[in-house]
Amino acid sequence: MKKYFEIFAKIFFVPIFRALTKKVNGTQNLSNLNPPFIVASNHIDSLDHFFIGTLFEKKLSSLSFLAAFERIKNSFFLLPFYFLGEPIIINRQKMSRKEILQILLQNLKEGKIIVIYPEGDTNRKKILLRGKTGIAELALKSKVKILPLGLVKFFLRREINIGKPMELKEERELFENLKENTKEYFDFLQKTTDKIMREIGKLCQKEYPY
Repeated sequence: MKKYFEIFAKIFFVPIFRALTKKVNGTQNLSNLNPPFIVASNHIDSLDHFFIGTLFEKKLSSLSFLAAFERIKNSFFLLPFYFLGEPIIINRQKMSRKEILQILLQNLKEGKIIVIYPEGDTNRKKILLRGKTGIAELALKSKVKILPLGLVKFFLRREINIGKPMELKEERELFENLKENTKEYFDFLQKTTDKIMREIGKLCQKEYPY
């Protein structure tokens, strides 16, 4: 995030979206949680970025959102915010899974807080979409904590539910013994992703039927 945009966001966006926040539950789960870590949330619409940003007002300089290139190029209105917010842009058509993973791992090594929407797209349905396995692979390889969030929409307002940080200690021990890019490897990533998604489902009051 560009420094002058960070200052502008603290003065302008944070107060507005804090006022639009109906309620925040689980703020105690933010205490003693220092970067780097991953934020995993359900994704209702583009305003989610701003609501999540209110939780990390003092750490905005470390906050990075994951953004798909194909969505950015079709969001003319949001282009200035993408430019100023400096998200981590990935192009799935031109970048391999390994290349994307390396970029994200490097950002975590630099002390970033990476916000990921594991559903992979906006979703206003009552049921969560199947979680993409990249979040599990990133968490297991980086060994950082995952902070699950649940966003509940009330017209323009949001209720934000913050879950307990997930360390995935047991999963890491098993993961280290798996051979990369095998069926067992990807099955394990999906199983771990589903565990993360079930936590998000509880927090956003949506079913995760997988």
